[in-house]
Amino acid sequence: MKYRHIFLLFSLLFKLSTTFSQTPTSTQPSGTGTVNDPYLISSLANLYFLSQNPSYYASGKFIKQTANIDASETSSWFSDGSGGYYGFPIIGGDSRSVGNHVYGTFAATYDGQGYNIRNLYIRRGCHYVALFGHCFGATIKNLNLINPNVNVTNTSCGSANYQGNAIFIAAFGNTTIQNIRITNGILQGNSAYGYFGGMLGRGGTVTATDCTVEATINLSSSSAGKGGGFLGYSASGTASMTNCFTKGSITSNQSYIGGFLGSIALGSNNSFTKCGSQMNVNALQYAGGFAGEVYDNNSTFTDCYSTGNVTANYSGGFYAYSSYFGSTFSRCYSSGIVSGTNSGGFGYSGYSYNTHIFSNCFWDNQNSTITSPFGTSSFAATGLTGKTTTQMQDISTFTDASWNFTTIWNIQNGTNGNYPFIRNNGSTLPVTWLFFTAEKQAAGALLKWSTASEQNTKDFEVQHSTNTLSWTPLGTVTAAGNSTTIQQYSFTHATPFKGNVYNYYRILQRDLDGKFSYSKIASLIYDEPGPDVFVYPNPATGAVTIYISESKDVRLINVAGATVWKGTLSAGRNQIPLTHLAKGVYWVVTENYKKQLLIQ
Repeated sequence: MKYRHIFLLFSLLFKLSTTFSQTPTSTQPSGTGTVNDPYLISSLANLYFLSQNPSYYASGKFIKQTANIDASETSSWFSDGSGGYYGFPIIGGDSRSVGNHVYGTFAATYDGQGYNIRNLYIRRGCHYVALFGHCFGATIKNLNLINPNVNVTNTSCGSANYQGNAIFIAAFGNTTIQNIRITNGILQGNSAYGYFGGMLGRGGTVTATDCTVEATINLSSSSAGKGGGFLGYSASGTASMTNCFTKGSITSNQSYIGGFLGSIALGSNNSFTKCGSQMNVNALQYAGGFAGEVYDNNSTFTDCYSTGNVTANYSGGFYAYSSYFGSTFSRCYSSGIVSGTNSGGFGYSGYSYNTHIFSNCFWDNQNSTITSPFGTSSFAATGLTGKTTTQMQDISTFTDASWNFTTIWNIQNGTNGNYPFIRNNGSTLPVTWLFFTAEKQAAGALLKWSTASEQNTKDFEVQHSTNTLSWTPLGTVTAAGNSTTIQQYSFTHATPFKGNVYNYYRILQRDLDGKFSYSKIASLIYDEPGPDVFVYPNPATGAVTIYISESKDVRLINVAGATVWKGTLSAGRNQIPLTHLAKGVYWVVTENYKKQLLIQ
């Protein structure tokens, strides 16, 4: 009887664990998906709707995220029947139906506008597993993933399904990503025959700019399974990575593992410029601080570095396995500890007739504990020099070799282990925001913001909108430039819209090198009566929005008094195309209103 009660108790607990699986809410986003009226993703319910409707992320569609999204509840989405959960459905990917996964290819433009998705959970298998499963012709930018957890589980996959997995994009072609940041990510791979990357799994042509990965990656594939902190496998086409960085750790029971890149296929054409890895790498064999395998004759590594420790046989401080096909390394260095038999301080060359070209490259032959650049290989390269730790932390070592410490490199105590690092490398935010508020004042809308620290900042442009789609600059405020103390700023908008109209505000923060970021959005509404008609933006290009409090006949006339457009507009916001009109001065006219409009 005692054991029967225990059995019943466990049965009840199991039923409860599956009963409490949350049912996702699906809410269709507003917008029509055009460049001027994109789909607006403001909630987890909108994001889930997107995953279920491939037509919304087809080629030519435009999507904007308009708020931070907390995805914590995805950890209990879609019970797997064994006490676990599948989590959030992949946006695009293969045809597996578990957990409401819908087949599709993401080909749209997604602008995160600097917002984040927090605590996202995905557990599926065995390929195309990531937030975005398969992308082709896609553009994704300005998005932050905080605490994402992606678990790839399925050991029954065959080599015919040898595809990619990642936290962000699993498989890709002709895809562009820009300003994507992964913070405190987890990627676990327990899948046969798969490629794994923190940002990108496997693919062909891709352009990645200003992207960072901070993650813990654990791979336990039963067969093969190349992996990298940023990119798992560059299979073909042209891959271009600029100003991209990794930090954390990657561990695998397989080979060809790198802190930034897993492997490059023969015949691909890759460039890595101003990229760096601070990932510690631990693998069976063929592991590199930056790249696991460089099996290509066209790739270039320019102004790149690796500082993580590497533990594996046949490993290298910067790259590991390399055949006789030659790539070019210019102004690159490695500094981490290298442990393992037949390993090199900078790389491991599989063939003595390796034809890589090195120009002004270094490795720390003291901290790495290895004085030979290529382990037991007899290949000796010019342009690659071992230096002591003291020398590697001395700027003259690099300036004497024509490294650019004015606009590309920097070195300072307490940063990157006192080794050189890339300026504006994305590992630290140029601005640490404390708050941004909007307050009603007699003089107008008072905007206040504060920063805890600033790095290389130029100015703040204050922007205004009534719909969060079209933004009008109001003015600029000079930034501190570089500061580690609290800075206070303010700006007054003297003419906010009135008459039950929302006024939205945001701050465009610009750096001295041209990079930029946005603050959160603050809003105010003025309930007191205001003008019956608002025209914005003004000046306008392409289209103008006319807000009216009630339905009216509206005309657009030129300076000669001729009517060039007329129509009856409904109450609210109305967008009027201007592409058929010449540049110049026009007038928006109703029976009791006349406003000048400049078309540029």
